[in-house]
This record gives sequence, structure tokens and C-alpha cells, in this order.
Amino acid sequence: MVKFLLMDSWEFRYFGQTQNDPSSDPGNVGRTLLQSWQQGLNPWPLAALPNGLRAWYRADMGILMDADHKVGQWRDLSGNGFHLVQTGDWSIATPAGKPTFVDAAAGAPAAVVFGGYDALSTTGLADLLNGSQDLTVIVVIAPGTTQRYSNSTLIDMSAGDRMESWRISQAGLLPNQFGLTWSQDAAQSSIAASPPQQTTAGTMQVLTVVKAGTTASSYLNGEVVGPATVPGGLWNMPQRLALGNQNYPYAGFSGQIVEVLIYNRALVGTERQQLETSLAGRFGIHYETADIDPANGLPTKWELKYFGHLGVDPDADPNGNGLTNRQDYLSGSDPIDYYNGKAPTIVSMVDSDGWLNSEGFLAVMVTDHTGKLLANAPVVFTASDGGHLLSAILGGSGSVSVTARTNVNGIAKVYVVPASSLP
Repeated sequence: MVKFLLMDSWEFRYFGQTQNDPSSDPGNVGRTLLQSWQQGLNPWPLAALPNGLRAWYRADMGILMDADHKVGQWRDLSGNGFHLVQTGDWSIATPAGKPTFVDAAAGAPAAVVFGGYDALSTTGLADLLNGSQDLTVIVVIAPGTTQRYSNSTLIDMSAGDRMESWRISQAGLLPNQFGLTWSQDAAQSSIAASPPQQTTAGTMQVLTVVKAGTTASSYLNGEVVGPATVPGGLWNMPQRLALGNQNYPYAGFSGQIVEVLIYNRALVGTERQQLETSLAGRFGIHYETADIDPANGLPTKWELKYFGHLGVDPDADPNGNGLTNRQDYLSGSDPIDYYNGKAPTIVSMVDSDGWLNSEGFLAVMVTDHTGKLLANAPVVFTASDGGHLLSAILGGSGSVSVTARTNVNGIAKVYVVPASSLP
């Protein structure tokens, strides 16, 4: 059924509800919801590192709240539909309160404030790991002065008192010392944990936990604790995802949560560092391993290496590879070189009896080293004999050298201006 010009299933996937305004642009992506639906696109911003991203929550968008700024829904921007809600009545938990939204002000980012009794949860089971036994969770938080309970929970993937999957909670002897804890198997016979990381109350920080096979590490603003050798098993039974609390009103997190990213894989070091530095730049957090350009959240060394100056547009795509400068940085790609230093395979498409085919154009097919067709790839054509010129359009005046981009089929074409037709 189509309502308000948008498909119900599409709305539920991205918003958790129907009757959204088709002319609006809640994700500030430069197109209306109707256009996003018609083009099969995510109406929220494209994640800088989408591979393996299972859930993504940002306090600056996707929040539904009442007149008192009490949050009733926090939408999952990943497109996987793991939206968090607070109805005040969990079927598997004691009723909990709603957290409070705080808008950005005086240099502080927008945040959702949890008071130790608050929680937001998926309404159904969330298969976040999707068969994986590795995990990366990155959160931007400002913890409260104290936590209400010895194992106060920041993020929870369990359905009761028992540790049925995994959680990030206060795990050390000191207040605000957080780590990842998980069950190794369905028998719940043993629990494993990452090294706890000591956070600072009242300060915005980037906290990361990574489980990679038999290695687990915790990071705070780039500083590592660990790695530690741990059991490789992680029981990935789908559970309800809860943010800010587990299943008891006294065991919740106290403090601000600004952003949460959950991956069902272990991010490699460069990926993690690049994502952390980008978050640190956005929220004015000092990151230990990189100087960040406050204008765009990109490392200054990276900007100077590729552009020779600071303040580049993080959303521009100068090499035309379909990734923004920020995404090129996070993926380790060259923002200037489309081919990223790897020579493509270029195959001529002209007639076998000559360099110019019967229709008056030259064409080549471009693939990468795996044989994948490359779209929007730049190809430089140069006229080298006979006095002929080349033009990117039919009937053009022509020049000795022309740069053309490949189409979706990996084919680039230029037209030949014969020497006999020139004045």
C-alpha cells in the first residue's frame, strides 16, 4: 500500500513509522524523501565507513521527542531498521524513563542525556552480528560524575540478568571505567571481556572497543588499553538492543551519548583511527595521534599531502570516484587520483582495420585489476597523427587532447574531427 506517496515498507525501514512528509529532507542530503524513495536511496547521510555498519545513531538527527525534549524514538541511520524507542513498558523489563534531548549550544554538540534510569530499545530482536563473532563499537560520550551501579550499562544486547550476548558497561573498580563483555557460547558457561578503559566525567570522548578473533582492545581518543588475548567465541544470538540501560532501572548509564556506531567486524587499525579522528574533529575532541582541521574534521597532514592547503571541502569529490574527501580519507583512498595508484586495464573498442571506426569516434573500455567495469573513470585521449583533432561532443571544434569519463558500462568515448574538415 502507498500512503502519502511513500511506500510503507520503505518508511518503516528508515523511520520506524509511516506518514512522513515526502517533501522534507530530515537527513540534509539534498533531496526530498520522495526523491530518495524513488531512487532507492537512504534518506540519511551516507556513512563514511559503511562496510559492516549494522547500527548508527546520531543525536543531531533522527530524534523524535515531546514538548519537554523527552526522547521517544532514536532512529537507526544505517538503513538496517534497528530503531530505538521508549514506550515506558518493556515486555522483558521493568518500565524505565525517557532520556532527554539537549540541543547543540555554546560549542557543545547535540546529545541524548541518560540519567541512570532511562533507556531506549529496539521493539524486536536485533541481529546485529549477522553471523559474525567479531565486533567494533564506537561511541562518543560524556559520562556523568558517577554511575548508579557497579556494572551500569551503556549498550546492552541481552534479555535479562544473564549475559546472553554482549554489552558495554562499567567493568572496572573505578567509576566510569567501561569495557566490552560477552558470552562465549549458548551454554553461558563463561564470560569474556576486553580491557576496561577509564573515561573522564563531564568530558566528551571517543570510546572504542574491538573484538578481533582472539584479541580485544579498548581505545579512548586513540589511546589503547590492551590488546588482550581472549577466547575467540562470541555467542551472537539476536537480542533486543538497548541504549543507556539494560533490563533494570537502577543499572543504567549516567551521562550524554552523542553518537554510536556498531560494526559486525573488527575494524583494522587505519579504519578505526580514520573514523575516530573524523568524530574527534566534528566534536572538538583532542585526538592523540592526529592534528585535526577544525573546519572539516580531516587530519591536517592528510590535507597538506594531497591538496597543499587546509580547509578543503570534506563533501567534495575531486577525483570523481563517487566518494567524498572525507570518505576517501576514511577508506585510505587518494582523493585526487581516481585509480588510487593502480593501473587500470584499457581495451580499445574501435574497428579492427584502423584506429578510427566507421562512426567517427574512438572508444575504450576501462576495468580494474579484477575485471570490474569502472564508471566515471577519467581517460585521456590524444591525437597523434594525421592532423586530426578530438572532441568530447559530436560536432565540437576539437583539440589535440581530450579527457573523457566512462559511462556506467565502463566505456569512454571521444569524437574525431578529421584534418580535412578543419579550416
